[in-house]
Amino acid sequence: RTVLFANSVLLECARQLLHDPSEFQCTMLVAVVGLERLFWLQVGDGTIIVRRRDGFFPIDCTPISAVGNVVSAVGDAAISRRFLCGLQSSNYVTGVVACSDGASERLISRDHKQVAGRLESLLDQLSRGRLKTVALQQFLSDPIVWTGTTGDDKSIAMLSLASAALTPPLQTTAQET
Repeated sequence: RTVLFANSVLLECARQLLHDPSEFQCTMLVAVVGLERLFWLQVGDGTIIVRRRDGFFPIDCTPISAVGNVVSAVGDAAISRRFLCGLQSSNYVTGVVACSDGASERLISRDHKQVAGRLESLLDQLSRGRLKTVALQQFLSDPIVWTGTTGDDKSIAMLSLASAALTPPLQTTAQET
């Protein structure tokens, strides 16, 4: 239903602005972390990376329709049949990052096995409550960082446990007097 709702919003925007609906397409990446499971959904390109205590791991959600560089997007007429979703354990999840393909170009290796130190730094700042919106905007618009890329859109959505939640609780021992 979420995908259909997003699709209907884009179609309505196209109608109101008197444009062809094909001009209103976008990637949709969703991650919902629960106590036991992480739900993910993807329409279009982009990357979802999960940070666990022992490193970063991509969610393998390469679009089935990405053959020949044809990728589904929210706004496609047949969108209800072209999305990927799944569940995985949320054990030891400390953060999730969803990146558009433009941001993934510089932040995640092509084989999705390595993330840039800058992405790790941004997520660490977020977990400590120190990530400023301005710093993220400056990073995403810094021409030095993005020189040599395709110039595609650059979007990042991050969630992280607070750093206090990442630290094991203090253990105290009770003594009888």
